[in-house]
Amino acid sequence: KTARHLKKPIDELIVDCNFENKGKNNSVLLNGILLQGIGFDNGILTSEKSDGELIVLPPMNLFFVEESKIDRNEKESKIEIPMYDNIFREKIICKLSFKFTGNRSDCVLKGVALCLE
Repeated sequence: KTARHLKKPIDELIVDCNFENKGKNNSVLLNGILLQGIGFDNGILTSEKSDGELIVLPPMNLFFVEESKIDRNEKESKIEIPMYDNIFREKIICKLSFKFTGNRSDCVLKGVALCLE
């Protein structure tokens, strides 16, 4: 539906997300997403505040955007995190990009992931 609305092929769109109160057109609001292995502060993932525990994220908007319209600096300030169907990480659903501060290699070492509740 979004690809038709934007008049773009689906392979030119990527999934994006935010934690703002209002979503974009054709966004889906997700509740109860768990974050593991990294800290979270005002919509930004941060390796400095990580304690390894599961964090319940605030409501998150998911939506498609044109990949060509994402600013290069914005891409570089984000990190891609896998989302699994449960905390046992049996099946990966997708990967989402989040604003990030800290050391990227820490995320790999700590096994940072999102899980459905």
